[in-house]
Amino acid sequence: MESNEINQNIDDITLKENINTAINNDEPIKFIIYKLSDRTEQQIQLALNNILDKFNRPDLIPTIYTCIKELLVNAIKANLKIIFFKNNNWNINDEDDYKKGTKEYKIRLGEDLLEKHMDTLIKNNQSVELKFNYSENGMMCEIINMTPMSKYDDRSLREKLKHAMNADDIADFFISYGDDTEGAGIGLALVILLLKGEEIDPALFRIGVVENKTIARIEIPFTDAYQPIRMFYESIQ
Repeated sequence: MESNEINQNIDDITLKENINTAINNDEPIKFIIYKLSDRTEQQIQLALNNILDKFNRPDLIPTIYTCIKELLVNAIKANLKIIFFKNNNWNINDEDDYKKGTKEYKIRLGEDLLEKHMDTLIKNNQSVELKFNYSENGMMCEIINMTPMSKYDDRSLREKLKHAMNADDIADFFISYGDDTEGAGIGLALVILLLKGEEIDPALFRIGVVENKTIARIEIPFTDAYQPIRMFYESIQ
Protein backbone atom coordinates (compact mmCIF):
# COMPACT_ATOMS: atom_id res chain seq x y z
CA MET A 1 0.00 0.00 0.00
CA GLU A 2 1.27 3.47 -0.86
CA SER A 3 2.24 5.51 2.19
CA ASN A 4 0.05 8.39 3.29
CA GLU A 5 2.46 11.34 3.09
CA ILE A 6 1.95 13.74 5.99
CA ASN A 7 2.07 17.42 5.04
CA GLN A 8 4.22 18.89 7.80
CA ASN A 9 3.53 22.50 6.79
CA ILE A 10 -0.15 22.54 7.73
CA ASP A 11 -1.43 23.69 11.11
CA ASP A 12 -1.04 21.39 14.10
CA ILE A 13 -4.73 20.61 14.50
CA THR A 14 -5.16 19.52 10.87
CA LEU A 15 -1.91 17.56 10.96
CA LYS A 16 -3.05 15.71 14.08
CA GLU A 17 -6.37 14.91 12.40
CA ASN A 18 -4.58 13.60 9.29
CA ILE A 19 -2.30 11.36 11.35
CA ASN A 20 -5.23 10.02 13.39
CA THR A 21 -7.28 9.37 10.24
CA ALA A 22 -4.40 7.44 8.64
CA ILE A 23 -3.89 5.33 11.77
CA ASN A 24 -7.60 4.63 12.21
CA ASN A 25 -7.66 3.36 8.62
CA ASP A 26 -4.45 1.32 9.06
CA GLU A 27 -2.76 3.38 6.35
CA PRO A 28 1.05 3.62 6.14
CA ILE A 29 2.48 7.02 7.07
CA LYS A 30 5.40 8.82 5.46
CA PHE A 31 7.32 11.92 6.56
CA ILE A 32 9.75 13.85 4.33
CA ILE A 33 12.51 15.29 6.53
CA TYR A 34 15.43 17.63 5.89
CA LYS A 35 16.29 18.36 9.51
CA LEU A 36 14.98 17.39 12.93
CA SER A 37 13.28 20.54 14.18
CA ASP A 38 11.34 20.48 17.45
CA ARG A 39 8.08 20.51 15.49
CA THR A 40 9.14 17.61 13.28
CA GLU A 41 10.09 15.58 16.35
CA GLN A 42 6.69 16.29 17.90
CA GLN A 43 4.96 15.13 14.71
CA ILE A 44 6.94 11.89 14.62
CA GLN A 45 6.25 11.27 18.30
CA LEU A 46 2.53 11.86 17.74
CA ALA A 47 2.38 9.30 14.94
CA LEU A 48 4.47 6.72 16.80
CA ASN A 49 2.58 7.18 20.07
CA ASN A 50 -0.79 6.75 18.38
CA ILE A 51 0.30 3.68 16.43
CA LEU A 52 1.70 1.93 19.51
CA ASP A 53 -1.27 2.97 21.63
CA LYS A 54 -3.64 1.50 19.05
CA PHE A 55 -1.96 -1.89 19.35
CA ASN A 56 -1.56 -1.72 23.14
CA ARG A 57 2.22 -1.39 23.11
CA PRO A 58 2.86 2.06 24.65
CA ASP A 59 5.70 0.45 26.62
CA LEU A 60 7.76 0.45 23.42
CA ILE A 61 7.40 4.19 22.72
CA PRO A 62 10.64 5.40 24.40
CA THR A 63 12.79 2.67 22.85
CA ILE A 64 11.43 2.87 19.31
CA TYR A 65 11.42 6.67 19.25
CA THR A 66 15.04 6.77 20.41
CA CYS A 67 16.02 4.28 17.70
CA ILE A 68 14.20 6.27 15.01
CA LYS A 69 15.77 9.54 16.12
CA GLU A 70 19.27 8.05 16.10
CA LEU A 71 18.79 6.71 12.58
CA LEU A 72 17.31 9.98 11.32
CA VAL A 73 20.21 11.97 12.75
CA ASN A 74 22.66 9.57 11.08
CA ALA A 75 20.86 9.91 7.75
CA ILE A 76 20.81 13.73 7.89
CA LYS A 77 24.50 13.79 8.80
CA ALA A 78 25.19 11.51 5.85
CA ASN A 79 23.51 14.03 3.53
CA LEU A 80 25.57 16.85 5.03
CA LYS A 81 28.70 14.76 4.56
CA ILE A 82 27.93 14.35 0.87
CA ILE A 83 27.48 18.11 0.47
CA PHE A 84 30.68 18.74 2.44
CA PHE A 85 32.65 16.43 0.13
CA LYS A 86 31.17 18.00 -3.01
CA ASN A 87 31.93 21.53 -1.83
CA ASN A 88 35.56 20.55 -1.30
CA ASN A 89 35.84 18.61 -4.58
CA TRP A 90 36.60 15.35 -2.75
CA ASN A 91 35.54 11.97 -4.10
CA ILE A 92 33.82 10.12 -1.26
CA ASN A 93 34.63 6.79 -2.96
CA ASP A 94 38.35 7.53 -3.25
CA GLU A 95 40.24 6.18 -0.25
CA ASP A 96 42.61 9.13 0.23
CA ASP A 97 39.85 11.70 -0.25
CA TYR A 98 37.57 9.73 2.05
CA LYS A 99 40.08 9.65 4.89
CA LYS A 100 40.98 13.33 4.50
CA GLY A 101 37.39 14.46 4.07
CA THR A 102 35.98 12.39 6.92
CA LYS A 103 38.58 13.74 9.33
CA GLU A 104 37.81 17.33 8.31
CA TYR A 105 34.07 16.71 8.38
CA LYS A 106 34.26 15.49 11.96
CA ILE A 107 36.03 18.72 12.96
CA ARG A 108 33.48 20.89 11.17
CA LEU A 109 30.38 18.94 12.23
CA GLY A 110 29.85 21.03 15.34
CA GLU A 111 30.10 24.37 13.53
CA ASP A 112 26.40 24.77 12.62
CA LEU A 113 26.97 22.79 9.43
CA LEU A 114 23.29 21.85 9.25
CA GLU A 115 21.93 25.39 9.26
CA LYS A 116 24.63 26.58 6.86
CA HIS A 117 23.73 24.01 4.22
CA MET A 118 19.98 23.63 4.79
CA ASP A 119 19.11 25.46 1.57
CA THR A 120 21.48 23.18 -0.33
CA LEU A 121 19.81 20.09 1.15
CA ILE A 122 16.40 21.32 0.01
CA LYS A 123 17.63 22.53 -3.40
CA ASN A 124 19.21 19.15 -4.16
CA ASN A 125 16.25 17.28 -2.69
CA GLN A 126 18.54 15.50 -0.26
CA SER A 127 15.76 14.56 2.09
CA VAL A 128 15.22 11.59 4.35
CA GLU A 129 11.97 9.61 4.33
CA LEU A 130 10.52 8.08 7.47
CA LYS A 131 7.87 5.43 6.84
CA PHE A 132 5.61 3.60 9.28
CA ASN A 133 3.82 0.40 8.23
CA TYR A 134 1.83 -1.52 10.82
CA SER A 135 -0.81 -4.12 11.57
CA GLU A 136 -2.10 -5.96 14.60
CA ASN A 137 0.88 -8.33 14.38
CA GLY A 138 3.69 -5.78 14.22
CA MET A 139 5.12 -2.61 12.75
CA MET A 140 7.99 -1.60 10.50
CA CYS A 141 9.89 1.69 10.55
CA GLU A 142 12.02 2.60 7.54
CA ILE A 143 14.45 5.52 7.30
CA ILE A 144 15.34 6.04 3.65
CA ASN A 145 18.18 8.23 2.45
CA MET A 146 17.96 8.96 -1.28
CA THR A 147 21.76 8.73 -1.59
CA PRO A 148 23.75 5.49 -1.23
CA MET A 149 26.47 5.36 1.39
CA SER A 150 30.06 5.12 0.19
CA LYS A 151 31.81 1.77 0.11
CA TYR A 152 34.03 2.92 3.00
CA ASP A 153 31.07 3.94 5.15
CA ASP A 154 29.43 0.62 4.29
CA ARG A 155 32.52 -1.32 5.39
CA SER A 156 32.77 0.65 8.64
CA LEU A 157 29.05 0.27 9.31
CA ARG A 158 29.10 -3.50 8.97
CA GLU A 159 32.03 -3.76 11.37
CA LYS A 160 30.23 -1.62 13.94
CA LEU A 161 27.03 -3.63 13.65
CA LYS A 162 28.97 -6.85 14.18
CA HIS A 163 30.68 -5.44 17.26
CA ALA A 164 27.42 -4.02 18.63
CA MET A 165 25.85 -7.48 18.43
CA ASN A 166 28.54 -8.73 20.82
CA ALA A 167 28.57 -5.74 23.20
CA ASP A 168 26.81 -5.85 26.58
CA ASP A 169 26.17 -2.11 26.79
CA ILE A 170 27.14 1.22 25.22
CA ALA A 171 30.18 1.64 27.48
CA ASP A 172 31.44 -1.81 26.46
CA PHE A 173 30.99 -0.98 22.77
CA PHE A 174 32.68 2.42 23.02
CA ILE A 175 35.66 1.20 25.01
CA SER A 176 36.20 -1.92 22.94
CA TYR A 177 35.21 -0.81 19.46
CA GLY A 178 34.97 2.96 19.26
CA ASP A 179 37.07 4.68 16.61
CA ASP A 180 37.75 8.27 15.61
CA THR A 181 35.22 8.52 12.78
CA GLU A 182 32.21 10.77 13.22
CA GLY A 183 29.80 9.40 15.82
CA ALA A 184 32.04 6.40 16.56
CA GLY A 185 29.12 4.13 15.70
CA ILE A 186 27.47 4.85 19.03
CA GLY A 187 24.08 5.49 17.40
CA LEU A 188 24.03 2.14 15.62
CA ALA A 189 25.17 0.31 18.74
CA LEU A 190 22.48 2.09 20.75
CA VAL A 191 19.76 0.88 18.37
CA ILE A 192 20.88 -2.74 18.69
CA LEU A 193 21.28 -2.59 22.46
CA LEU A 194 17.89 -0.94 22.95
CA LEU A 195 16.21 -3.62 20.85
CA LYS A 196 17.99 -6.31 22.88
CA GLY A 197 16.71 -4.64 26.04
CA GLU A 198 13.13 -5.00 24.79
CA GLU A 199 13.81 -8.63 23.81
CA ILE A 200 13.35 -7.74 20.15
CA ASP A 201 15.62 -9.76 17.89
CA PRO A 202 18.36 -7.30 16.82
CA ALA A 203 18.46 -9.11 13.46
CA LEU A 204 15.19 -7.27 12.76
CA PHE A 205 17.30 -4.11 12.44
CA ARG A 206 18.92 -3.93 9.03
CA ILE A 207 20.68 -1.22 7.10
CA GLY A 208 22.16 -1.21 3.62
CA VAL A 209 21.95 0.04 0.06
CA VAL A 210 18.92 -0.92 -2.03
CA GLU A 211 18.30 0.48 -5.52
CA ASN A 212 20.84 3.26 -4.96
CA LYS A 213 19.26 4.34 -1.66
CA THR A 214 20.45 3.79 1.90
CA ILE A 215 17.67 2.13 3.89
CA ALA A 216 17.54 1.46 7.63
CA ARG A 217 14.70 -0.79 8.73
CA ILE A 218 13.44 -1.82 12.16
CA GLU A 219 10.71 -4.43 12.52
CA ILE A 220 8.81 -4.70 15.81
CA PRO A 221 6.67 -7.81 16.33
CA PHE A 222 3.51 -7.39 18.42
CA THR A 223 2.48 -11.05 18.27
CA ASP A 224 4.05 -14.41 17.47
CA ALA A 225 2.18 -14.32 14.15
CA TYR A 226 4.39 -11.52 12.84
CA GLN A 227 6.35 -12.52 9.74
CA PRO A 228 9.60 -10.56 9.17
CA ILE A 229 10.10 -9.01 5.76
CA ARG A 230 13.18 -10.31 4.01
CA MET A 231 14.96 -7.74 1.88
CA PHE A 232 18.10 -8.32 -0.11
CA TYR A 233 20.69 -5.61 0.52
CA GLU A 234 23.36 -5.04 -2.07
CA SER A 235 25.88 -4.02 0.56
CA ILE A 236 25.09 -6.55 3.31
CA GLN A 237 25.31 -10.17 2.26
